[in-house]
Amino acid sequence: RLTNTMGFRNQEDIYGHHWANANGTLVFSRQGINGEIGRILSTTTGQVIYDDQPGMSGPTAIDIAWDAIDRNVYYYYSGSDLIRRDLAAQPPQLIDTIMKTFPAPLQPNGGSLNTQDRSGQYLYGAL
Repeated sequence: RLTNTMGFRNQEDIYGHHWANANGTLVFSRQGINGEIGRILSTTTGQVIYDDQPGMSGPTAIDIAWDAIDRNVYYYYSGSDLIRRDLAAQPPQLIDTIMKTFPAPLQPNGGSLNTQDRSGQYLYGAL
């Protein structure tokens, strides 16, 4: 176990795909009373590498996903937008890129479904 969330509900989605990055060095962690603090941890030390990351709270948080190829990239939903976050440029600069804006808000897939194919070319989502 990498976290000590004693006193809080378990917010780790152990059944979700893509909770470790492409080379297995980083993992997502949702901490706080309602999992409202999104953190990225080192898999070797458990230390917080990136704190207060977007996309890790709310109904679509279970669908946050690392890129299948790039170890520094993850994807998250924000309303109708599919957003790509590039960690290679931070700190101090955060780089978020809207990959696509859909005609309706994106809905959660449930966390246990793949959101990207293994080549990194295709992303899957639900309207």
